[in-house]
Amino acid sequence: MKFQTTYGHIFIAGTTVLALLAMVLMLPPGRMSASARAPISFNFTTIDFPGATATDGTGINNAGIVVGYYSLNDNVNISGFVRLPSGTLESVNAPNSYDTELWGINDSNTAVGWYIDTTLIEVHGFSVTSAKKFTSIDYPDATLTEALGNNNAGAVVGLWQDTNGGTHGFLLQGSAYSSIDFPGGVVTQAYGIGANGEIVGLFTDSSGLEHGFTLTGFPANPVYTQVDYPGSIQTSIIKFNNNGVYVGLEEDASDVTHSYGSNGVAYVSFDPPGATESRARGITNANHISGRFIDASGVEHGYLAVPK
Repeated sequence: MKFQTTYGHIFIAGTTVLALLAMVLMLPPGRMSASARAPISFNFTTIDFPGATATDGTGINNAGIVVGYYSLNDNVNISGFVRLPSGTLESVNAPNSYDTELWGINDSNTAVGWYIDTTLIEVHGFSVTSAKKFTSIDYPDATLTEALGNNNAGAVVGLWQDTNGGTHGFLLQGSAYSSIDFPGGVVTQAYGIGANGEIVGLFTDSSGLEHGFTLTGFPANPVYTQVDYPGSIQTSIIKFNNNGVYVGLEEDASDVTHSYGSNGVAYVSFDPPGATESRARGITNANHISGRFIDASGVEHGYLAVPK
C-alpha cells in the first residue's frame, strides 16, 4: 500500500524541499541551529508482514532490500524478515531461537541481528548470509549481545551488557572485539558503521536522556561527537549512508517521536501519513529510508520512504 504526503518538518530557514535535499547530499558534516519549518514530500510504502500485529523495518541496503522484524501476537514470538524490492517478504529465524530480530544488511546481502534462545535467558547476536548461513556473535564474557549494523567490509557494531548490567557498544572486526563507551555516558549503543569505519549510535546521559553520536578513528584514535536534533528532548542516530546522511528519531517537546534525517547541517523531520509517532531506522545512498510508525489505532507498521 502506498501513501503520498506533503507534510513534515524541515529545520532550516528559507530553504525549498529540492534545495534542502541537495544540501543534505552535498554539504560537509557539521551542526547548526535552525528555526523554521517547511513542507517535504515523500512516497511512503507501508510494510506489514502478512498476519502480523506489529512490523518494523530496521535496515535497508543499496539494492533496496529491507530487513526488520514482526510479531504475530502483540510482540510475542518475534521473527525477522527480509523484504525484496518486488515486495516479497520472507521470514527469518535463527536456529534454536524463541525470538529473532534483524537490524542491518550490507550490499553483499549479509544481515545482522540478535535472538533469544529457547531457554528464554540467553541473548546472542548473529550474522546470516543470503544462503542462510548463520554465525553467532557474542562479545567476550557478555551476558547479552545484540548485533545492530554491518558494513560491506564485514565489520559489525552493536551492544553488549556486562555482569553488572552496564550496556556498552561494540565493534567487531574479523575476530577482534572492541568496546565503545561515549565519554561520560551511562549507556552506549552502536547501530551503524560506514565504509570508512565511522560509527553512529546513541548514548544515555546521567539524567536518562538519549543523544546521538558519531565516532571516527576507532579504536586507535577515537573522536566522539554528540549530535542533537535542534530543539529536541532526545535524539538517536541509527544508520547513515556514504554521503554522510544519517537517520534516527527525535523526540519533540510534546514527547512525540518523529523520524528525521540530517547531514549535520540540515535537519529534516518527517512522519508517514496517519502516524502518531515514527522512527527512521535505515537509509540508502539514494536516501531511501526504512523505519516504523504507529497509527491512530496503536498498530505498528514498517515503512519505506522515497523522496519525490
